[in-house]
Amino acid sequence: MARILGFGEIMLRLSTPRGEVLGGARSLDVAFGGAEANTIVALAGFGHDAAFLTCQPNNDWGRRSAAMLAACGVRADTLYMDDARIGTYFLETGVGHRGGRIIYDRKNSAFACQDWGGVDWPTLLKGVGRLHLSGITMAISDSAADACEAAARAAREAGCGVSFDANYRSALWADTRDFGAACRRIVALADVVFCGCREIRWIIDLPRPDERSSDPAHGFHLLKPVAPNMNWLAGTLHDQDESGAPKLGGFLASGEDSVRLEPRGLGQVIDRVGGGDAFAAGILHGLAEGWQAQQTCEFALAAAAFKHTIFGDQLRASAAEVRRCGARGGAVSR
Repeated sequence: MARILGFGEIMLRLSTPRGEVLGGARSLDVAFGGAEANTIVALAGFGHDAAFLTCQPNNDWGRRSAAMLAACGVRADTLYMDDARIGTYFLETGVGHRGGRIIYDRKNSAFACQDWGGVDWPTLLKGVGRLHLSGITMAISDSAADACEAAARAAREAGCGVSFDANYRSALWADTRDFGAACRRIVALADVVFCGCREIRWIIDLPRPDERSSDPAHGFHLLKPVAPNMNWLAGTLHDQDESGAPKLGGFLASGEDSVRLEPRGLGQVIDRVGGGDAFAAGILHGLAEGWQAQQTCEFALAAAAFKHTIFGDQLRASAAEVRRCGARGGAVSR
């Protein structure tokens, strides 16, 4: 199993009970979430030696978020800041044709205000096999963006793999050109990249997108000139049926091999948030295990589907449970 370090913000998540909207909710469910942390938690569940670096306020919410990581088997390297606030997001849970909605309240959070310039990345990365980063962190503050690049460069110098999930969020980027420029700083150093067709074209600064190709290798070759160290490109594919129920697929491509799994029905969905992070964890797990692309992508899609049955941001399941879910669906395990 691999030793993996994630870096990013963990937010307080306040979500409406199913069927309610934010404008009329009388109570909100409490959880914690964040793209990078979600992936790291899933990888810990798969048996990897997982750690996470973040900054939180020195109060009950900050300590509770660190306790969540510890309960999931993640070593939490948490910096605490006095008189600070935790980044928060409000989730209006979608049902059927009414999609979910998120309101961010993370400006001037402890993580955003932290000066990351003094982090000793070579020491933190000693013995680590993979560093996992996200485009979301690139949007939070200049210090966080610079830290991502410094961490990725230190990882490359140490012979450590770098995985990067572009994770475009329209609420965080006023201009897609800024998003593309920020992502180019990291994809140039990453060996595994997660992003879709739309994000690829913003990253390569293609002003007018060409026709979309169903071949994942097409996206790999489009991105490769700005991602010279990239060995694998992966991402999820989304669709829905006539009732509005989501369907999910995925792809995995390298210069020599590519797999595309068409979107398939998910059945009853409890919580859609974090499905892409679970998919990313599944891909990283398969690659760490040395699996072939088809097996890796199938496992990642099963992990994402499993996550949709669990409340909260994180997939909390073992690799064996994910394989059983992919093979047996909803059969009762006795």
